Amino acid sequence: MLEDYFSTNLIFVRAPTEEKDDDEKDNFYQDLDQIYECPKRDVKIIIGDLNAKMGQEEMYRPIIGKYSLHILSIDNGIRLTNFACSKNMVVASTLLNHKDIHKMTWRSPDGRLSIRYIIS
Repeated sequence: MLEDYFSTNLIFVRAPTEEKDDDEKDNFYQDLDQIYECPKRDVKIIIGDLNAKMGQEEMYRPIIGKYSLHILSIDNGIRLTNFACSKNMVVASTLLNHKDIHKMTWRSPDGRLSIRYIIS
């Protein structure tokens, strides 16, 4: 039946860094909100660099779990948590316990290359 049909949508993003102004961050999440509103029945997965340090705050645990590398969330982490909560999503990279080395960004010695490890 047609109503049983759904798609899987992969949404690739790169969020503004913590140093960017609030307007740029607000615009990013407004755009992401619009893109996310593809048909409700579709599966949606957001992949990319969200530039968010997620903390271990107990009030956020249903959304981000308790296995973050960081103790406290920064502004971008709170924005991501609020977005995920508004969409009934979870942040998979902090739900399962991994070694700390697998939870962080690696930066090359010259600072030109960085890789964010998100394992889920």
